[in-house]
Amino acid sequence: CVHNILKAHAKIYHIYDKEFRKQQKGQIGLIPACTGAFPKNPFDTTAVDVHFQFDCGWMAHPVYSKTGDYPAIMRQRIAENSKLDGFPKSILPVFSPEWVQYIKGTSDFFALNHYSSKLVETVPRSKGQAWYDYSGVKTSIDPSWPKSASDGLRVIPAGFREIIKKIASEYNNPPIFIMENGFSDRCCIFDYLRISYLHSYMKAMLTAIRESGCNVKGYAAWSFLDNFEWRKGYTVRFGL
Repeated sequence: CVHNILKAHAKIYHIYDKEFRKQQKGQIGLIPACTGAFPKNPFDTTAVDVHFQFDCGWMAHPVYSKTGDYPAIMRQRIAENSKLDGFPKSILPVFSPEWVQYIKGTSDFFALNHYSSKLVETVPRSKGQAWYDYSGVKTSIDPSWPKSASDGLRVIPAGFREIIKKIASEYNNPPIFIMENGFSDRCCIFDYLRISYLHSYMKAMLTAIRESGCNVKGYAAWSFLDNFEWRKGYTVRFGL
């Protein structure tokens, strides 16, 4: 699915570039949803990076990196797991060199959806055994992190700052627009927890801009109105 999305995105980008950009002066981006990560075991920076490549780089690396294509760590580990699982080839599709070049650079900015973060740890692996969950990285939640009304959405503003910094360092500090960032609760108009979340996350974003030089150009909270939230329906509310 993602493989075809990336191809379709590149097609549209090139069509717009050739036929409409000169007249409309518009811009086109891609919107990966990227989760923050903190090492469960101190100094396990490998787990943080691998998690980023599998979570965010899966869609971002083919477009924003200098080399294009899926992250090398994804291609390697999924190919190894696929072979051990008995598949005739990797379950991660392969881009031809022509497609790698066609997709690479097809964005004028980086659009980011971000809500929360995870603890990550490297799972030891013996040669000939499968990588844990294909990535080799296990995720969990620190029970001390403040909760929201959504499973897995904990309040960790430092993770927002770190994911912005990671995107900036990985992809040559592109213009970044935050398209979704928000907090869910179950009731009502006295949403002090949401106010606290948004305040702390915007403060973290400003720290990434002012102290780390990250090129954040815009911010949008999710969302103005409550809407139907996947399996949760209207039982959790993101609306301001």
